Amino acid sequence: MKNYKKCVFASVVGLLLSTNAFSADDQVTASDIEKEINQLHGEATALERDIGLIEKDLLFPPLTRVEVFLSVQAELDFTLKNIVLTLDGDEKSFHIYSAGDITALQMGGLQQFWEGNVALGLHEAQVEFTGVNAKGKRIKQTVKKKFEKTRDGLALEIQVLQGSDATTPTFSIKTWNNR
Repeated sequence: MKNYKKCVFASVVGLLLSTNAFSADDQVTASDIEKEINQLHGEATALERDIGLIEKDLLFPPLTRVEVFLSVQAELDFTLKNIVLTLDGDEKSFHIYSAGDITALQMGGLQQFWEGNVALGLHEAQVEFTGVNAKGKRIKQTVKKKFEKTRDGLALEIQVLQGSDATTPTFSIKTWNNR
């Protein structure tokens, strides 16, 4: 997209210069040109956003779209290393977490982990977590969740929470309907 923006910018500047957007009697100042460029840049940015939304609806129609997010509880005594998401036995996504990723998630960030198309009907999500607790012990756990994809929007939230035992986290998958 950056090349696209450069092309649009170059075209706009060329258009301004070649079409005499300002008459010869007007004193053209750098600020006038800058204002025009900023206005056109804003319009190009809005157009790019709209194209992105249309593209998303074409690739992932609301009827079949499922989104999966990840949240991590703040001040969790667990360092997440990786997660594997499987839907109906097919691996859909895998992510290895850096220290920066974990910090962002523990500060309240929500990661869009996966987005894709799922047929209407019953499905099963399986998430495999691997990480290290505060004592350096490796923890590997799998959580499963059955869900039904209906005509309504659907999102799943993978949650990593502090368990009742401070050294062992709790993992769950929460369903959000009507998104």
